[in-house]
Amino acid sequence: MRFTLRRPVGLAVATTVVMAGSITAGVALADGSGSGVINGCVNNFTKVLRISDHCTRFERPISWSQNGSGSPGPSGPAGPSGPAGPSGPAGLSGLSGPSGPAGPSGAIGPSGPAGPSGNIGPSGDVGPSGPAGPAGPSGDIGPSGPAGPSTNATVVQSTGPVTLTPANTAVTVLSLPLSPTASTNYVIFANVGLRGARFGATVTCTLNAGGVIDTEVNQGLLGFTRSQLVLSGDATLSGATTVTVSCTSSNRAIVATSANITAIQVGSLG
Repeated sequence: MRFTLRRPVGLAVATTVVMAGSITAGVALADGSGSGVINGCVNNFTKVLRISDHCTRFERPISWSQNGSGSPGPSGPAGPSGPAGPSGPAGLSGLSGPSGPAGPSGAIGPSGPAGPSGNIGPSGDVGPSGPAGPAGPSGDIGPSGPAGPSTNATVVQSTGPVTLTPANTAVTVLSLPLSPTASTNYVIFANVGLRGARFGATVTCTLNAGGVIDTEVNQGLLGFTRSQLVLSGDATLSGATTVTVSCTSSNRAIVATSANITAIQVGSLG
């Protein structure tokens, strides 16, 4: 049996053939009606498809959309990554975030080299006086002095050291009592040996015979140095009188290591 295919005006030729269960080559015509639907007829024996709106009794009709609007197929596999593009311009700086918690302290590093010595600072205030040290050994007895001009001399010598404490307070170092029966003139001498202390001091000694007759000062008695004050004066005494040597120190640790007083009667005072 032979079939004739009609070719509508304005239709294109296609080479599509549809068979039940298989596909074979044939001739088909595309519908140019503009309806968006393509109608065709499939021969029941030859399985040849023809484009037509009217099918014979030996054909079965078939149609499909010109736009191919079937359900989308599954997504294809992802393609390979393309090459990295050029870096874009730097964005604006963001706002500073809140400070994080302080981390644990690190291990102490090694000590650095010693720096250069700084300038010498001003001297500090003088500290309090320390306790008096033990008395040093007695010195050797000196040679006897020459005889005095008169036998009317009275001499007294200390028997041990005297510490000038408390500070800034007069301390009697040695006394010599005199008892003239009538008005008598005296020339009086006194010596006081001193030993310094660590912080130094100023020592003032006074010779008194019914009144002050001499005062001597030793300033800057430093360390454990030794020094001596010599006092002298004259007085007219007419009754029992005690001649004294007293000393005041700015440091309570100063020691009067020795002392003596000599009172000589004279006929007149020049």
